[in-house]
Amino acid sequence: MSEHLGVKVTEKNAYDVRIGDSVVCMLSDAVARVPVTSITYRDLDLTRHGQGHSVHVVFGYSRAPWWVDQMDMTANIEHTVFVAA
Repeated sequence: MSEHLGVKVTEKNAYDVRIGDSVVCMLSDAVARVPVTSITYRDLDLTRHGQGHSVHVVFGYSRAPWWVDQMDMTANIEHTVFVAA
């Protein structure tokens, strides 16, 4: 567990994030806890580019600061994301 601007965060595998968890989005001088309201899995077939399949997790949300965008709420299923502890 670590802390950024007073918010305690823990790393969680993107696959293990559940609805109701708060994904933590960080800037150098700001931090936001964004509650997850939905989860969508996208299978990206990259074989035509000489790569394999990649599954991305898209976390839906209903409220967030203006500087949080959908790219902040998307992760490769094999990566970790910061979740509010």
